[in-house]
Amino acid sequence: MQTTSSTMRLCLWTVLLVALLAAPTRGAADHSLELVLDNGTLELYIHPDTAEIAVRQKVSDSWWFSNPPNWEQLETRARGRAKNRVGAQFSLTYFIPGDESRSLDSYNDSVLLDQFSIEVLEDQVRVDYILGEQWPLNAYLPAIIDIDTFEAMLDALESDADREFVRDKYTIVALEPAGDSERVSVHNVDKDSVFGEFRLVALDQDLDEAQRRQLVEFALGRVASQRTDFRDRSHVTYAEVAPWAEAPVAIVKDLSNWDREDLIEITRTVVDPEELQAIHARMGLDTLDQNITVFRVVLEYQLDGDSLVVRVPMDELEYPKQAVDVRGRYTAAGGTVTLPLQTLDLLPFFGAADVDAQGYMLVPDGSGALIHLNNGKSDAPIYNHRVYGRDQSLGPDRRVLTFPQHSHLPIFGLVQAEQGFMGIIEEGDVVSQVRAAVAGRTSSFNTVSPTFTVIPMARVDLVAQTDSYDGQRSRGIWLDAITEANVYQPRPMDSDLAMRLLFFHGDDANYSAMATAYRQHLFAGRSPLEAEAADIPLILELTGAIHVNRPWLGIPRRVSEPLTSVQQVQTMMNSLLEHDISRIQLRYTGWLEGGVEHFYPNGANVDPVLGSNRELAALAASLDELGIQFFPSVGFLYRYADRPWDGFGARQDASRFMDRTVGIYHYRLKEPLQMFDTDYYFHIISPRTIPGLVDQFLPRFQELGSSGIYLHDMGTAVNSDFRRDGLVDRGQAKQILEDQLRRLAGSADLNIMVSGANAYVLPYAHTVVNVPGQSSEFLISDQDIPFLQMVMSGYLHYALEPMNYTGNLRQRLLRSLETGSLPYFSLIAEPSLILKDSEFARLFASDYRHWWAVMIDAYHQLNDVLRHVHGQPIVRHEVLTPNVARTTFANSVSIMVNYNQFPVMVEGNYIDGLGYLMKEANGDE
Repeated sequence: MQTTSSTMRLCLWTVLLVALLAAPTRGAADHSLELVLDNGTLELYIHPDTAEIAVRQKVSDSWWFSNPPNWEQLETRARGRAKNRVGAQFSLTYFIPGDESRSLDSYNDSVLLDQFSIEVLEDQVRVDYILGEQWPLNAYLPAIIDIDTFEAMLDALESDADREFVRDKYTIVALEPAGDSERVSVHNVDKDSVFGEFRLVALDQDLDEAQRRQLVEFALGRVASQRTDFRDRSHVTYAEVAPWAEAPVAIVKDLSNWDREDLIEITRTVVDPEELQAIHARMGLDTLDQNITVFRVVLEYQLDGDSLVVRVPMDELEYPKQAVDVRGRYTAAGGTVTLPLQTLDLLPFFGAADVDAQGYMLVPDGSGALIHLNNGKSDAPIYNHRVYGRDQSLGPDRRVLTFPQHSHLPIFGLVQAEQGFMGIIEEGDVVSQVRAAVAGRTSSFNTVSPTFTVIPMARVDLVAQTDSYDGQRSRGIWLDAITEANVYQPRPMDSDLAMRLLFFHGDDANYSAMATAYRQHLFAGRSPLEAEAADIPLILELTGAIHVNRPWLGIPRRVSEPLTSVQQVQTMMNSLLEHDISRIQLRYTGWLEGGVEHFYPNGANVDPVLGSNRELAALAASLDELGIQFFPSVGFLYRYADRPWDGFGARQDASRFMDRTVGIYHYRLKEPLQMFDTDYYFHIISPRTIPGLVDQFLPRFQELGSSGIYLHDMGTAVNSDFRRDGLVDRGQAKQILEDQLRRLAGSADLNIMVSGANAYVLPYAHTVVNVPGQSSEFLISDQDIPFLQMVMSGYLHYALEPMNYTGNLRQRLLRSLETGSLPYFSLIAEPSLILKDSEFARLFASDYRHWWAVMIDAYHQLNDVLRHVHGQPIVRHEVLTPNVARTTFANSVSIMVNYNQFPVMVEGNYIDGLGYLMKEANGDE
């Protein structure tokens, strides 16, 4: 392995020894770490022999390591390759023909093979890895080479003992003119056709006749053993030995297995296998080909202010693609094969905590969750959850559904021993998963890290006629043999893979500080909300129309059914004003033609059963005068309803699945089976179609005069398009969505409300609803935290799911107080009986007659407290005792909530059962 910068020679032995011995997370100091980058805030060190890295925060003298120090001694659970993987900077999985998965990692398959190089540049360090043995071991073993090459090989060896060992394993021979000398006769060798006018001699040896015969047998036998087309030495001709007349050659002796292993271990340090194969070819010997199971991955490390950025440049990623399988390992000899690289785990052991550590790991499950280090749940499944949910264009989801919470944020973290780190997945987030495991599950360490799907794949059905088709047909029987196979995206993701690591120490080593840091990162350049002691907004969703099937001449026909007309919206707003609720954010769902599942939105026409466009424009103007923010709803990611000649063509406007069929999303469940009902689906609109669709919709929408818009699918979904002639991968699809969000919030000057809180939406959003209030409560998790709300606080209006959909209103009120979430209700004006036997029975709990007074009361209860903190960032969240939490805001106001049925006394504060306590900055309650 070569290092290409003089900087790599700067070993700060004494300073490094003292620092490492003082580091709380490090065992014995590793004197081989070398300082390579220093930006004044952080220092980056690297081990030249293993490419392990370490980061030192200068102000706190805290250290973080890519691999546990002394992992060879500390790893006691894993063995062999699994143990060595603890020393890896990444691992990858790939598929071989037959859809079998295989894995490689940077330590076992690159570092131990000395197939990597380190390059130190002015502002970054690059480590270039080749994974998979490039040549078979025999490619490093000279069988017969010329004396000059042999002597050069010996000179290149550093050890005299190695040099002596290698010299002893070779015999030096030459061809010299026979003259009048008598040549020995050897069985199965025609000495005239093989040696011509020459005889074989051993240099510097005086051999008797028997020894000369043995020498010929040995030399020609070695030639025959290196030719697959020679059965024995009788097939050797002068063509193979002619080079021996030009210069002496070294021929390897017969070796025991252990001598062969030792010899290869030595020669591979100085032999170029490609050059050796050329020499063997000149000697008339068979040559060996490079292995095709070889991958190339580059890691780039860069210090950026107070963080470390780790990047995998995708344009330098290499994997076997249409490689010639010369030896027929995977296919017929001489055929071609592709081994698609599927996933890459990046820095899987960065900051890993050992079996004695105390602290927790942070994962972005729902609102956020903590996994306590060494929590004893080694028998529980590891945490492994997609960021942003599933790409529906991968194909129909045929699993039994478990309904976990969404992971909206591309973050993770770990805290131990008064220090911690947080990872932010900046690029490749749409194909990432966060993986966390406690010690004892797969290793002796607690780990949390990202996994990237480099080449997405899906399982598709293959239908083939059975071998006995003709016999079946003759008997009137038709049977299909149905199997499954993997289908792969034809290329890797278009964007790089990158994550930013931020470091915390002392009092800042907690998830509250991580939320603050991510909030500043996510909303950089955006102004926060005005923090004023004013009434909080009430977020109210009113549903306009739904579709139902009604008979017409005996044929079922889709018609719209009004639930809340335009005029009823105005009446309900006037009623709220009369109840001292003047600050309202109104979401109007189902106003477009077709209702909630509206028609293709290439226009902006009000469903006629609700009113007219003129009436809706008048409503928007009225609401604006009253100071009520208006958010009419629309969805651009799915075609929710089918109408002839609506401008949508499945061939050109729908996404394609991996198998190139038209993309559809099954949205209705077969409740007893917990599986999707394949009879009900929406078309997935191709991301390439969305900009044009927005072009058509926006001008007509702006004529209505609304200052806001509700995008009900962009906050939770991002889908690819796998069409053969125009792939849009998930990263490119996300960029298209961001461009439209930027357009709507920027040039169109619209306030955007979204459902769900995928991170790429948040910088453009005004309000977010249906924010998860808890995690999925996976077995491995220990504690829910409102990390998502902490990130949004101070910059966005946000609310949990509608309060009228919750089973326990008091619990929901407390959760809103704990998280700073606004009151949110979803109502209809017509009696809920109208929903019976419709596809919208989920709205049954939305009848305003039941909820109107409850909503007004809940609003005023929350307003009395949250008006003091709305617009203030959450700076700290703590779980004080079981089911008792405290949230502190930037203005020093704190809210304590008690979820217990009984009263508690915490830090001298008495809190009623299912009660709360607010403390002002001056300590007043």
